[in-house]
Amino acid sequence: MTTLVIDGDGRIWPWISPAIQKHLRGMGAAQYERYVVKNCGFVVFRWIGRSATIKLRPAIVHSRAYGALMYLAADMSPASVALSTFDDGWRHEVLGSVGAALTRITWLIKAAQTVPGEIFRRNRNLSDLAPTDRWRGIVSNWTPAPSWPQIQGLLDEASHLAAGRYSVFKRDADEGTFRFDEIGPGIPVWARLHYARAKGMRLQDGADHAFHKFCDSTYRDVCSANRPAIDEVDAVIAWPGFGPLRRRYRRLMLPYRDPANRHWMLSTTIEDPDIDLRASGH
Repeated sequence: MTTLVIDGDGRIWPWISPAIQKHLRGMGAAQYERYVVKNCGFVVFRWIGRSATIKLRPAIVHSRAYGALMYLAADMSPASVALSTFDDGWRHEVLGSVGAALTRITWLIKAAQTVPGEIFRRNRNLSDLAPTDRWRGIVSNWTPAPSWPQIQGLLDEASHLAAGRYSVFKRDADEGTFRFDEIGPGIPVWARLHYARAKGMRLQDGADHAFHKFCDSTYRDVCSANRPAIDEVDAVIAWPGFGPLRRRYRRLMLPYRDPANRHWMLSTTIEDPDIDLRASGH
C-alpha cells in the first residue's frame, strides 16, 4: 500500500515523509489526513494493488492539487477508484474506472465551487397566476387532506400539463431526504441520461451536488408546509457530458401521502426562456 499527499502547490509527498511528520504536531496519522483534506484543500491518494482511494473536499480543494491529481491518477491508471469526499459529512462511492472517477471529481468540484448566485429562485403565489394559467386549477383544488383518488387525479393532471416533464420522489422516513422514484418521459435528454439508473438514489447525491441539494432543501420546505408550491428557477446546472447549462423554468411541487402514510413529492417543470432572475437579482 502506498499513500501520497498532494498539497496546495500540487507537490506530491510520500506518506509519511519527514516533511509530513514535522506538521503532525501531535496528531495521529489518520487525524492529520482528515485535517488536511477538510481544512487545507489537500488531496490524499492511496494505492492498494490495482485499486486506488482518493480523498478530497470539493469545495476547497486547491486547483494545483486537483491538476496534480489528474496527472497522477492517469499515470497510475487504477482499475477502480474508491472516492471519499467531504461536504457536510463524508460521502463514499466506488467508480469502475479512472476515467469515470476523474469525470466525477471534476463535476463535484465544479458544482461545489460554483460562484455564489448561480442558482436563483422566486416563489409565486396563487394570486400571481393568470386566470388562464394551466396550474391555477390544480393549486385551487388542492385541499389539506385530499383523498387518494383526488390526489391521483391531480397528479395525473399536473403531469399531463407539463407534457411528461416530471419527477416523483419518495421521502426517506429516517433521513428526511428525498430519493428518486420515477422520471417522466418529457424530462430533457441531458437529465434523462443521468437519471436513467437513479431510482432509489438520494436526490442530493445528483451529479451537480449544489443544484440537487438546492432541490432537496426546497422539497423539504414544501413538504413541511404540506401544500402545493409554485416557483421560478434560473440555474446553471452541470450535467455530465453536456457541460454547464443555464435552465430557466417554472416548477409546480405537489407534496402528498399515499394510503400507507408515506411522504412523496411530485415536481413538474415547464421551460420558460423569459425568466431572468439574474437581471432582477433574486
